[in-house]
Amino acid sequence: MTTTPFVFRLALAVTLLNALALAKQTPPAEASQEAAEKLLAEVDARIYYPRLEGLKDVSFRWQLGGTGSLEDLGQVWLAYAWKSPGKLRMQYVDVAGKPLTALPAVAQTKQGQQMFKQQEGLTHSMAQTLVIGLPLSHIYRDYYKELKSLEVNNKIEYRIIMRPKSKKAYTRIVIKIISGLPREFVKTNSQGAQVISRFRFKKRKAKWIPSGMKVEQNSQTIMDEEYHYVIKKGIHVLQSIERASFRAGNRKTTIKLAHLRVNADIPDAFFEGK
Repeated sequence: MTTTPFVFRLALAVTLLNALALAKQTPPAEASQEAAEKLLAEVDARIYYPRLEGLKDVSFRWQLGGTGSLEDLGQVWLAYAWKSPGKLRMQYVDVAGKPLTALPAVAQTKQGQQMFKQQEGLTHSMAQTLVIGLPLSHIYRDYYKELKSLEVNNKIEYRIIMRPKSKKAYTRIVIKIISGLPREFVKTNSQGAQVISRFRFKKRKAKWIPSGMKVEQNSQTIMDEEYHYVIKKGIHVLQSIERASFRAGNRKTTIKLAHLRVNADIPDAFFEGK
């Protein structure tokens, strides 16, 4: 039996209509990306971010500390200053806040150079996430995202699975959203090694603020931190961190943000200085 021209044209029209309908639908990967970004924005709305609560500028000093061969680092402080929307300055100073003309001898060694670079990175990361408050949707804006959900103890938990669009330290990051908050971050590098960070939160009026973090590696706790805040000019700002380092024989230290100043109208010229 041969197909008549009319039937053929009708079948072709139906096929084209179906193709157009499918084209209008959002691809699964894109839909998951949009759903993940929407959820991340909803999570951000629950968290207290100082920069979204009126923080315009902040500055503090962070003591490097050190024992043994690194004892000289106790005389070195890293002065950090930030001004909205993105002005930043870090410089090494002495206990009085004066810029150092020379760093300790250890800073001239390969190990020392790596340590100073690492310290700068850690201080900047801490300042951006805990002091200034960079929303998660901004931190992970350059990541492909996938949203999954599962039922745990009769409650729905969400997983945002992310992979960077460009080369980064971690090739895969999973954020576990429990009761509307980012309770756990599982980060995997290119070698397959994982670092798990578990966050604790406290309620601050209508929003939540990080109160601590436990870090695990190879199924062992390597660090546990408690965060303490102070209110300056009506803004909750990180004041100190109580840190237990289990790799260092359960050594406990308190790290204070000295000379903490908030909304002090830091002039733009300060960030242009050398």
